[in-house]
Amino acid sequence: MEGISISGISDALMEKQTKQFQLLLKPIQIRQKSIESKISAWGKIRSSLQTLMEKSNALKNDAFYAMKISENKAFSATASSGAMAGTHDIKVNQLAQNHTLSFQTKKGIDTPLGDNKPTRTLTISQKGENGEMKDTVITLAQEQTSLAGIAKAINNQKAGVHAEVKNVDDDGTLRLVLRAEKSGSAGEMTVSVEGDETLNEIMKYTPKQKDDPTHPDEKMKEDLKATDAKVSVDGNEYIRSSNSINDILTGITLTLKQQSKPDESEALTLSPDESAVQKAVEEFVSAFNDFITQSSSLSQFKPADYSNLKPEDVALPDTSNGPLAGESLLSNLKALVRRDAGSNYGDNDIASLADLGIKVDAKTGKLELDSTKLKNIIHTNPEGVQRLFLGTEGESGMASVMADHIKGYVGSGGSGNIIKDETEKLEKQKKDNEKQLKRTQATIDAKLRAYQQQYQRMEVALAQIQSLQAPLAAIQSIAKK
Repeated sequence: MEGISISGISDALMEKQTKQFQLLLKPIQIRQKSIESKISAWGKIRSSLQTLMEKSNALKNDAFYAMKISENKAFSATASSGAMAGTHDIKVNQLAQNHTLSFQTKKGIDTPLGDNKPTRTLTISQKGENGEMKDTVITLAQEQTSLAGIAKAINNQKAGVHAEVKNVDDDGTLRLVLRAEKSGSAGEMTVSVEGDETLNEIMKYTPKQKDDPTHPDEKMKEDLKATDAKVSVDGNEYIRSSNSINDILTGITLTLKQQSKPDESEALTLSPDESAVQKAVEEFVSAFNDFITQSSSLSQFKPADYSNLKPEDVALPDTSNGPLAGESLLSNLKALVRRDAGSNYGDNDIASLADLGIKVDAKTGKLELDSTKLKNIIHTNPEGVQRLFLGTEGESGMASVMADHIKGYVGSGGSGNIIKDETEKLEKQKKDNEKQLKRTQATIDAKLRAYQQQYQRMEVALAQIQSLQAPLAAIQSIAKK
């Protein structure tokens, strides 16, 4: 036993055992990283698909309905789905106004304006949805009869009237302004106070009938009349309660801005916006190419070289491989999208993307777009371009087909979501793998503790043996003498 060094024996043995046991964790850790990479990769695929679906829907729902609209003084216009190209003669005869009333006083903003009675009721009447009068009744305490108190009480009701106190000038004059939130004659207000004649004299207001000489002079004045909008379109007059009108011309919203000059109308001109179609097609091509790039990168595969692998090494996949390499789900999805983009739709003169000057790169699978050729075709044959993407009656166009196919993978409106289902499977695998990793680690920790105790006992035994070497050597020496 002479020459044996006891110091550090257990540490050396434990270090060796730990390295060996760590090899048991390596495959589980690699699998965990692979699962996490797949989850992240499917998230990227889903995001790029959603963008492609959005651009397909933009072609299907918006691009071919976009209109160039003339600029006009008395009104502006916006177009949506259903708007038709053409010219309309429009004259704004009257703008809709929000009924506005006010009275002013030099009393302070918090000074009560009513008498000393404990309560009174303020009633503001307006027309309801069915044309009948609707009353808003507000109970006011004596301290609530100040300008600030009245305004706060009215606004708290949220009943279609907004109240505000404003400074009139530097001498302390204040004005309480009541403004109907609903424009037009439907917002016309009648105001009265019961139980406080003093406050009623200040606030009462009854709409004045036209040319009524008997109408009393009231302190509450009418600043803006409750007038409806009146607009003539192609010779016919229409009356609406709002200056925003969307039910005269199909797909067109008119916003009235000012009254037209007498006997002077303006032409509203709508023409197809070819630039909107061009932009939508270019954005679709860009989104398609982004998906192809993303899916190709995430599924690329290069066989790993294990020729120089040592016995103690763990075989690892090539780090340049995509996390979704070999995934049939992605391969099928990619093939489906490429088939949708490369198919013919109908027997029209423009039946495929190739007829628009959009070619497929045989090597990368991406689309190559000739902007000049596309612009010319949109200008010379807009109907043919529209049929390609939107289809005809009974036959879907390319934009509709692709959007519907993608919807099955990313989900929309409660429909299928194949990628979500796949991700949920991976999330379950991740949780199961984490449990296995914890169990394996716990087993390793228990075995290492057992080995450590065993090696420590061995060290004690060796130390005891070595402690007997000196006495034995002395006895041997005496015996030789």
